[in-house]
Amino acid sequence: MKAPRLETRRQLWFTDPSKAIPVAVVPAALAVYSNTFFNPFIFDDLEAIVANPDIQNLAEIGDVLGGSAQTPLGGRPVVALTLAVNYALAGADVTGYHAVNLLVHVLNGLLVFGILRRSSVAPWIAGAVALIWVVHPLNSEAVGYVVQRTELLVALFFLLTLYCTIRGWYAAAVASCLLGMGSKEVMAGAPIAVLVYDGTFLSRSFGEALRERRRLYLGLASTWLVLALLVASGPRAESVRFDADVTAGTYLTTQATVIVHYLRLSVWPDPLVVDYFDWPVASGLADVLPAAILVCTLLGLTAWAVYRRIAAGMLGAWFFLILAPTSSVVPIVTELAAERRMYLPLIAVITFILVAAHRALRTATLPLACAVGLVFGFMTIQRNMDYRTETAIWSDAVGTRPGNARAHNNLATAWLKEGHAEEAIRHLTEAIRLQPGYADARHNLGFTYHVLGRHHEAIRELEIALALDRTLAQARYFLAAAYLALGDRASALEQESMLRALDPPLAEALRKRIAEAGG
Repeated sequence: MKAPRLETRRQLWFTDPSKAIPVAVVPAALAVYSNTFFNPFIFDDLEAIVANPDIQNLAEIGDVLGGSAQTPLGGRPVVALTLAVNYALAGADVTGYHAVNLLVHVLNGLLVFGILRRSSVAPWIAGAVALIWVVHPLNSEAVGYVVQRTELLVALFFLLTLYCTIRGWYAAAVASCLLGMGSKEVMAGAPIAVLVYDGTFLSRSFGEALRERRRLYLGLASTWLVLALLVASGPRAESVRFDADVTAGTYLTTQATVIVHYLRLSVWPDPLVVDYFDWPVASGLADVLPAAILVCTLLGLTAWAVYRRIAAGMLGAWFFLILAPTSSVVPIVTELAAERRMYLPLIAVITFILVAAHRALRTATLPLACAVGLVFGFMTIQRNMDYRTETAIWSDAVGTRPGNARAHNNLATAWLKEGHAEEAIRHLTEAIRLQPGYADARHNLGFTYHVLGRHHEAIRELEIALALDRTLAQARYFLAAAYLALGDRASALEQESMLRALDPPLAEALRKRIAEAGG
């Protein structure tokens, strides 16, 4: 069958404007994210990309896929591979990394539209959901913060798994699920999400879905083995562990307030924060009772709707299944909350609100959706400007959450890079006041004193840092350097001896420095 002539295609677009809706996703995304291309690497980007040798030699594919264990790339070989390709093409030039992030975000927006259309959602509602989601400020961290490509890629493969299942492309669905498992742990919920969708929209029951497509579900379930192997390798053991002060029960209880916070930001995304290091840990259920009641009610309604095979049940299942790995019982001790975790769940929230609004308002829903899209797009453009420098994003974090010790520490580091040592000392002192046992802040304050030639103060802070965390190799190096600057060669040599077990190359550099100082 021949494709229609160009004139015929244009006539189809004019008579059925819904066919042009997905195309609008591309200019909308470009319009709101074009000001991110030159935003610098920040925070975890520096460790995972700029200073990460494992991704800087694409020929060493074993290091690319299996390295970076204690960075955000640990156990996520698919993401590591894409970053390694970026590095092979343009080194540490940040523009290419932002371009790839935006490309994946656009593809995700198109998949959102495609899935909703094939779920019998009206074309304009599907288009409105996709457009609002693409420009929503809550997604700005996932798109504009380079290393959060983890969220973008797992979303791509999660959406592809469902879309391919809907189209009957079962081999492609399993392949997508496998790639998702290698991108981020939240992919664990994908096989269950597919089953809920299948039982709700494609089959007459969940049992029929399993019988009719048993090979598909066996294939999807087999990808859990890959995820289990990746998790068993112990990636990011410093941040994800059960032996921390925050127990599994405490973490689960705390997540009630976190989820309610996520829902509020879905409706009105302001203020946004890049880091929630100071999120309050619940001491008991009484601390979070209203939030817990709301979350449990939503969970109960979701379970009821899934059982009854009501479409809204799929939205609730989508929301809770995707959040489960980060908002349940596995303590992520360094981040109790993170806005980027709402990247995929946000789709369900927007869809539910727009469908409910359409049922209540009818014809008024479309202009309202357009207005919301314009407001959110403008807010995203403004939010992206907060990422223009490290100083800007951490100043924003400190301004929004002044009790965040890590934000003060990171702002101090940014100020120090710009040569503002006194400003750095002010924020490091505040970080230590907020959290006296914060070893990294003590280390950074000691280093700053050393840079300023205030060696006695440097020694005091660095010794406290090492008492809090004896694994801080850099702190031991600069402690030795401070002793050396005061002429205490014996103490410097003592530190060099202890450094050998922590970081042999750094210990060798220190040994040479001591030798040179000794003439």
